[in-house]
Amino acid sequence: MCHASTVVSLYFPERPQQGYGSSLIAVGRGGVLLDQVNHPGGHARLVAEKSFRALSKYEGVAVTFDCRLLGLVEAEDGLRYRVAFPERIYYPQLREFFRIRVQALNLPLYIPWRDEMGEVETLVGRLEDLGPNGVGFVLESDLFIRKLDVLRRCVLRIEDDRQLTFDVQVRNVRRWGHGPRIRVGGRFVGLSKRNAGLIRREITRLQRRLRDSGLEETP
Repeated sequence: MCHASTVVSLYFPERPQQGYGSSLIAVGRGGVLLDQVNHPGGHARLVAEKSFRALSKYEGVAVTFDCRLLGLVEAEDGLRYRVAFPERIYYPQLREFFRIRVQALNLPLYIPWRDEMGEVETLVGRLEDLGPNGVGFVLESDLFIRKLDVLRRCVLRIEDDRQLTFDVQVRNVRRWGHGPRIRVGGRFVGLSKRNAGLIRREITRLQRRLRDSGLEETP
């Protein structure tokens, strides 16, 4: 992660939305060296509290780790924070409620639907987000889909040779924009261990694809 001075955001857990820009300078037995932040108030608080958190990315995957400030190191171009080597690296995107936003990829989601006459048709939606626990998608339809409905055997087509099949329980439905368009959010139900693993791998692949295409949304 220290190649090319990897960008790091330093923040306090109670205020994750307020980060201070830094970079990872070096990693060694003596700990980790982080570049001094430019924000004077942020620098003062980091030095005073000595305990904070770092957020960065490794191969397109978000990672965080806890930092314990051991001291300051002087350099020609400023100060460095010397922090203890982290005991653990966390991958927040693999937690239960994390989802990546993928609408820029225009991934189709095929949903079998039985109408009031018993006829089955296949609806085609557009995937909005994907996480280990569920999906969000948009449908160009005015169908009466209700909360707790279960949509069986939905197929997410990622590439010609890759697709995911799953059941989704609807958790929320709302009108989206103008015309017969709805936005549906749902949770996976009855997901096998194998399919759960496939979904996690696809999340990582899609996040890298977004990064490589310059389409990834930054938090």
